[in-house]
Amino acid sequence: GVRGRFRKPLLNAASPRGDERWLAAGGGSSPDASSSDDDDDSLTRFLGTVVDRWDGYYKAMSSPTTTTSRSGTPSNVLQIFPNEFRYWQLPGKKGKRRRPNTDSTSHSSETIAPTELTVVDLGCGLGNDTLLDLVEKQRLHHDEKEQRRGSPLSSSPSSASQESSKSPLLHVHFVDASTEAIQKLRSDPRYQRATASNEESVEEPKQSTAAAVAAAAAITAQVCNLVSAKMAPAHLEQSADIALLLFTLSAIGPYQLRGRNGKRPQSSGMVNAVQNVASMVKPGGVVLFRDYARYDDDQLQLNSVVGAQLCDNFYVRGFDSSGQKESDFPTDGTGCFFFDLEEVRQLFTSAGLEVLQLEYVTRIYKKSGKNGRDCSKNGGAVERRRIWVHGKFRKPNN
Repeated sequence: GVRGRFRKPLLNAASPRGDERWLAAGGGSSPDASSSDDDDDSLTRFLGTVVDRWDGYYKAMSSPTTTTSRSGTPSNVLQIFPNEFRYWQLPGKKGKRRRPNTDSTSHSSETIAPTELTVVDLGCGLGNDTLLDLVEKQRLHHDEKEQRRGSPLSSSPSSASQESSKSPLLHVHFVDASTEAIQKLRSDPRYQRATASNEESVEEPKQSTAAAVAAAAAITAQVCNLVSAKMAPAHLEQSADIALLLFTLSAIGPYQLRGRNGKRPQSSGMVNAVQNVASMVKPGGVVLFRDYARYDDDQLQLNSVVGAQLCDNFYVRGFDSSGQKESDFPTDGTGCFFFDLEEVRQLFTSAGLEVLQLEYVTRIYKKSGKNGRDCSKNGGAVERRRIWVHGKFRKPNN
């Protein structure tokens, strides 16, 4: 038979508001419509299984060294936050033209690089691919420097090595609530080689300067649940120059839990999470944030999945609702919340952070449709309109 799917284009994707756009996308009701008490019960049960669901997600992955970005989301921090990671940008690299960086964190290219920099990747999953590559490059640079030092015929360093020599010593701490994710991250060859140098430094204290510097880079991975009260480990308290929150808060739960029997709405785990993040950032340090925004194409698609919406703008993704009874509760799948700017602003300012930049980022991905497999994805739609919230927040110096 004939099958089709039709959607009215978003009128202003840069500021995605308006229930008429939601209805045009096929939604039977506004995404902000009130939920029933049954939905509250389902949400409560879901929130009690969040970590187990992510453990199941990573356990199902075939290869322990495969890195992934949730739902194909962008994860290259050199592209998403070029200013904060400017010390590791390759000189003269050609790429897509970007609009000028006008936020208040912009610096001159002549700024002297710090001697070391600490990055904490919160909700890291299997580890940010770019950070692992930077750790690998840092180790290779020091190995190459050591070889030149011991060789009578010293060759000229490569351009990548020269660039690494100008970069700060990079400390990276990976943090996630999933034990499975951290175990697989620790099995990544790049992580193992970086941490092996730390172990060797303990066994062989008499080593050259270059090797000692490489070993001095702190690379760790640990299991911590951001939503727990006062979660931050002692060694991470006020340690981070940069804290990364890439598509992490949306997986925790809804922005706000509805109050029952006329009571005021309750704060969700997001509040604890952001407060824990703020406690890890040193004064003057920044939190770099990107997550799903309201009326993103993922939300429009999840609206058509029976049983996927647990409450306002919060959904469970990755389960098959076919054949389920109305009373069935999805036991698989992970959660996803879709933010607006004011919700994000409130979360971070309440934790004592200053807003440096907060905006919607919109991308349109078109498919060629050259084969049937391409056309069958996304319900046959030829393009996807992705909308994310992009933010930078700073911890005051006083």
